[in-house]
Amino acid sequence: MMATLRIALRRLSLKRKYFLTKAKHFWSKGPASNSFGMLNVLLLCAGIRTQLAVGWTWERPVRYLVHLISAYHSVVIILQAAHVIADKNDVMEAAFCLIKIVGVVSAYIKILLLTYHANSIDEVELFIRSQPMNSGNEEYDSRVRGKFLRLTLVVIRYVFGVLIVDEILFAFPNSQRNKLFKLPPVMSSLGSGITAWLANFMFVNWMPLIWLSKYLCCTIKLGVLLMGLRVEFKILTHKLEQITRKAKTFECVEDHCKFLKDELREFLEKQAEFRRKFELIRPILGMAFFMIYYYSLFFIGTMLYVTHHQGFEFYSLTFASSVLVTLLECYWWCQLVDSFQDDAESMGNELFDLSAGIPYARENHRKYVGMRTSLMIIWINARHNPAIDCVGIFTVSTAIFVQMLNTSYSVLMFLINMG
Repeated sequence: MMATLRIALRRLSLKRKYFLTKAKHFWSKGPASNSFGMLNVLLLCAGIRTQLAVGWTWERPVRYLVHLISAYHSVVIILQAAHVIADKNDVMEAAFCLIKIVGVVSAYIKILLLTYHANSIDEVELFIRSQPMNSGNEEYDSRVRGKFLRLTLVVIRYVFGVLIVDEILFAFPNSQRNKLFKLPPVMSSLGSGITAWLANFMFVNWMPLIWLSKYLCCTIKLGVLLMGLRVEFKILTHKLEQITRKAKTFECVEDHCKFLKDELREFLEKQAEFRRKFELIRPILGMAFFMIYYYSLFFIGTMLYVTHHQGFEFYSLTFASSVLVTLLECYWWCQLVDSFQDDAESMGNELFDLSAGIPYARENHRKYVGMRTSLMIIWINARHNPAIDCVGIFTVSTAIFVQMLNTSYSVLMFLINMG
């Protein structure tokens, strides 16, 4: 008997060491050690298949499990909505039920957006990972790319941190959670035994992991790609700065124009390559921001109303965290687009300085005018290139974020007055 126990304990210890070794490798050298690997883990939690994750041994069972649980959640939420409509006249419960339905629909639309445009998104991701731009200053290039990889890794780990915190908060039963996430009466046939407990556990305790991943995966994926494109754009701008600096050493108009012609040919090839990739993702960004913006308008005001109506309890921290995540989601994208516009302004200024710095000589007047005209056309295109519009409704900027806050406040006041 003792010998059997010792063998069992030894096997358990070996399995524990094996698990810890795998976990350490996953975190330090595996997918969690780099931003794109961590991004694929987040997409897998949302049930999305990616090219990088196909080779993972646990990818398929995890993906199928996510699909199964999310389908179960969708059915329960629909049944809850039917119960609220048929038997209740409570504005608060109706508002929270509407939050769940709109959140689920929004998450599914975002996933559909990623899936439908998967080829374009994969092409842009491959473009960023291939590091195509070269400013001529290797130290600068590696520094800005390293900063991008570290920052995106922090953003994705922050998302996983929110998931873990919400999972912990959802694990503690309390009256507020039981009221808002209770199973609908139509499922009362499950009784009160292990089956009912398991049904409730699968619905409540898995909700943050499944649905926050599904809702945020599109935002994070496209946000990371936008950050990556911005890095390549900054490297292209730095290359232009190098060209401007070297061009100032030429005093002869003919030599100056010959140098610019040779250098700008390569620059224009890279700029055209960048524009092609940016145009692939621009309409996708506009459609995704449409979902982010209008869901935020509804969600923030409605969730604050539910919190106001219920009173602040320990469980209200989950509501507060979800509102904060939604605010940061919208602000992050607005700030990214504004930063991109600032970088475009910087490139435009460099092109203007380069154009203004061409020395003039009467005998080379034709070359002078031709070169300045070319540079001015490139300057105009560079300044207006990165603008992203929300499916033609408005242009994305931080001013739109402020407008969203004002509208969300109006939604909150409307619901309070109704209640």
